[in-house]
Amino acid sequence: MDKIKTKKQGIRINFVLSKGILIAACSILVVVLVGGVGTATYVTSQPAFCGAVCHIMNEPYEAWKKDKHFAPDGDTGKQADCIECHFLPGEKTSFKGTMEGLRHLAAYLYDRDAHMPVRPVVKDGACLRSGCHVITKFQDKEVKYGEKSTFKHKAHFEKDVLKGQPIYCDTCHVKHSAKKHFETPKEICFTCHLRLKGAPKGDETTIKPILIKASFKRTATDADEKAKDGIAKKDGAKAKDPDNCALCHKLPTKSLQQQLSAEDKSKNPITHQTLEKAKVPCASCHLHQVQPTAAIKTAECLDCHSASEDLYKKGMDGKLMHDEHVATPRADCLACHQPSRHGGKPDYLDAVRTDCGQCHKDQHRFQRILLAGAKVSENVSPVPGLMNAVKTNCAACHTKQKHTKDQLVMTGSGESCAGCHTKDHPKMLDDWIKLLEREVLIVKETETEALEALAAAEGKFDAAQLLEAKERIVTGQKLLNVVQVGNGVHNKKYSIMILDEAITNFEDTIDQLESAQ
Repeated sequence: MDKIKTKKQGIRINFVLSKGILIAACSILVVVLVGGVGTATYVTSQPAFCGAVCHIMNEPYEAWKKDKHFAPDGDTGKQADCIECHFLPGEKTSFKGTMEGLRHLAAYLYDRDAHMPVRPVVKDGACLRSGCHVITKFQDKEVKYGEKSTFKHKAHFEKDVLKGQPIYCDTCHVKHSAKKHFETPKEICFTCHLRLKGAPKGDETTIKPILIKASFKRTATDADEKAKDGIAKKDGAKAKDPDNCALCHKLPTKSLQQQLSAEDKSKNPITHQTLEKAKVPCASCHLHQVQPTAAIKTAECLDCHSASEDLYKKGMDGKLMHDEHVATPRADCLACHQPSRHGGKPDYLDAVRTDCGQCHKDQHRFQRILLAGAKVSENVSPVPGLMNAVKTNCAACHTKQKHTKDQLVMTGSGESCAGCHTKDHPKMLDDWIKLLEREVLIVKETETEALEALAAAEGKFDAAQLLEAKERIVTGQKLLNVVQVGNGVHNKKYSIMILDEAITNFEDTIDQLESAQ
């Protein structure tokens, strides 16, 4: 009996010892695992780990070591490590942060040579956290950008700043070149400020862009008042200036005349200030400095998306594209937009000489009206030209070179007609020209009669009758002008109909004045 009791006690002692050993072993294992995980987490969170282990991070890592966010080069001696910028405060120790890191690590370990098209995102919360960039300390500070420009951050932090959408720190501050960890390329500034056209289509009444378009011949907008506290107001800038280059540039004060000094007030030297006072537009001298292209690089869409008809259709919707790529940061501006050119030393004369629109406003508008059969009057049914159905444009008929005022101009001729039609068509063109010349002459003679009748009626009729007569004459003159300037042969049938309506206005005016008399 005593032996059995002693044996049971021994078993109980051994069990207790085994249980204690197991608990101790598990505790040690947990400590080791936790310590290992903690150590691994610490090691893998260090910039040196990213730069040394992952080959695709070598370039960003080396650039970071030359950046102000690297302690030895920083203004404050503080160092911003990778995880402090690429994770929000408190996020790096969260489950989400762990999974995010493991996702990148797993992708890298799976195929170390694979391209990883992942845009690094640095959220505003990371930049503007306490102890880093405090928004109240720098948003109103005037910052010098380059040699000639200054700006303030404040307007960029406004809600719905870009065509009804917000922008973020990393919209402008991006990884752009190999030598810099991140920077603000001037091309990004140009993409917005040289190209903004206002609110998205359909939202003109509800959305006013706060970022002002920098352009020549500026007209005042509702955004001017908001811009006073933002980036748009500089010394010399006024809400109704003809240009708003002062959005970024301060007016130079030196004399523009080599023989005179700006300080010599007695001889009134020409300066930017005197030109501004005289409302001389900046484009008079600087037109060649601005080429606001920023066209969409449609081929680049395929770097991230699969080709489809729906993709290209949606790609033309500017608001949708900014919703998907700017409001939700997924792409840099220059990933989608071609850079606009501003500055440099291009030819200052060719910029104007090759741009007809600088002098000839809305050129060939009347030719287009006739060719397309655009509506010109409630009393004339639109009739598109015969070539409109097959989309024949100007170049099809204007194939012959002609000297006009010492310049070669492409003109139309009967030979062009024969090239597509028959050998009899050149004669038809001549017949049209003669017919329209006769019709125009008749209408002009009637116009003269109407003007003479109006002159004779001055002082004999009440103001309301005279005003009605004048308006009818003006209507007729506008219709006559369409055919005269637009050259009626571009659409013979429609031109005859327009001339009929023009002469009707003149004849009705004559009848009105004669009957009233």
